Amino acid sequence: MRLHLGVYITYVRDWYQLFGENMMVVSLEDYSKQPLPVLYRIYNFLQVPEPSRDDLSIYIKSTSKKNARSKSDSTKGGMLASTRKLLQDFYQPYNLELAEYLRDTRFLYNYK
Repeated sequence: MRLHLGVYITYVRDWYQLFGENMMVVSLEDYSKQPLPVLYRIYNFLQVPEPSRDDLSIYIKSTSKKNARSKSDSTKGGMLASTRKLLQDFYQPYNLELAEYLRDTRFLYNYK
């Protein structure tokens, strides 16, 4: 398993030391739910001209979903509840630390 890859606070702290406030952290969940507003926030943060809504829509439609199960994998069923709980318990303190560090509660991930 590669659990350490999901402990984002370790990376974010290092990146902030290098880039300071010149860095924006975007969650994949936010981008997946509403890609257009997130992309506009990114362009605004970078202070670069925004592409047209049509161009951005074409881009969004042309890109594949990241962090999604493949079609062949989707036939294997969902994650076991016990596995989900184990992962949530493992990541919770790191996500709490990330949310506090970024002062952004979106990274708390309200587990259900």
